[in-house]
Amino acid sequence: MLDVIDVELLKYCSENPCQPQAAAVKSVLGKRLAGRPVAERTLYDRLRALEAKKLIKVDRTQKNVSLVELTKTGKDAIRGKADHAPQVGARSQ
Repeated sequence: MLDVIDVELLKYCSENPCQPQAAAVKSVLGKRLAGRPVAERTLYDRLRALEAKKLIKVDRTQKNVSLVELTKTGKDAIRGKADHAPQVGARSQ
């Protein structure tokens, strides 16, 4: 499940493709989400979690810069088309 912070980060990545991770963090850093301010470290951790879920792709080929790009799964996530929680024990019939 995605929360408000994840959705804000995904929206930024959607509107600004191939921008540095720092720019994505900075875009959300000043906002109060879910009634409270969000720490910078939390936002970097969230980006790492979104990458692990394959919702964003991080390009680390350039020295000292990590560029973030939204994947197709990430696009579906912000549109609400996909369930992002892994289904344990799901079977096909």
